[in-house]
Amino acid sequence: MLRGIKKELDERSDLTEIYEVGHIDDLPAEHRRAYLVVCINEFVMLRKNEEIMEILTEITAIGRTLGFFAIHSLQRPSAKNLDTTIHANLTESMGFKLRDVIESRIVNTPGAENIEAEGRFIMNSKKLYELQAPYLTIKRAKELLNPFVVAKGPVKEVTQIAIRDKGGRPLYLVSHP
Repeated sequence: MLRGIKKELDERSDLTEIYEVGHIDDLPAEHRRAYLVVCINEFVMLRKNEEIMEILTEITAIGRTLGFFAIHSLQRPSAKNLDTTIHANLTESMGFKLRDVIESRIVNTPGAENIEAEGRFIMNSKKLYELQAPYLTIKRAKELLNPFVVAKGPVKEVTQIAIRDKGGRPLYLVSHP
């Protein structure tokens, strides 16, 4: 999956160089691509794979200009498991209840160690916000995420369809078997 994302990242980078633009939104309409969100749960589990980390670092470092957004999650943040290059390129941080001040500093969400209410979190997006996350049952989460699960078994063919606005500009990308 990440190799396919890396290929798309490289293609978008080539297009911005060919057309000498600084952002994918500035490409000619026929070459614009839909925005993509890459979500990595338990980010720390991938640290041992150098190829994966190189791709994730590249997505995090230059992805925004190419229409990629990265969401990395981890249960127990530490300076050891959050690479400095990736940490430096994260523009927003969200910290739910954290164990202590050190974890709150690592996630860049001061005060997250003091959160009492379930589902509350601190969001750092140039300034701090305390927000409430919506409740989602495990059953409903599985229903929503099931179409996007990548099986460890045989790989199924996936078709991607770009949904476009009236002007032909891609709004988002839908993948289905």
